[in-house]
Amino acid sequence: MTRPSVYMAWCTRKAECPWCKQLIEVATPSVIVFYWNRGDEQHKPYNTKQHYHPQCWIDQGLDYLNMNPYSSPGVRGRPHSQLSLEDKAKRLLILRKKAALEQQRKRIKTPYPDRLTIEERIDTQIMELMFQISEIGGIPISWMKRLIK
Repeated sequence: MTRPSVYMAWCTRKAECPWCKQLIEVATPSVIVFYWNRGDEQHKPYNTKQHYHPQCWIDQGLDYLNMNPYSSPGVRGRPHSQLSLEDKAKRLLILRKKAALEQQRKRIKTPYPDRLTIEERIDTQIMELMFQISEIGGIPISWMKRLIK
């Protein structure tokens, strides 16, 4: 779904406000939100139009902001790290060790029986790194996603 079109206009027919569940009377100001959905091969396209009271639109926006508080963006839009410089350095070393082990795993060219023992050794080393990094800022989400695969 793409971003909605939002505009303010006079209400031309009675409509129910999705926020307060009260009717918006004709000839009163309303915020109109039009959601475009072009669909795809599996889903047919549909568009929806919602009418809000102007104050209800502001209230729901402020409620959303209260549920998602502001955090200043750090590098490339990420929040600033709470780790000390020493912990950041330790964490970076662990990340590099894991990347090196992943590269070793990709470069294995031995035949079947020996390959399993080498892969098992690399997997145990990665698990040890996971224990180490969990003490310093937690395990990265990308590592957890690869475990699930």
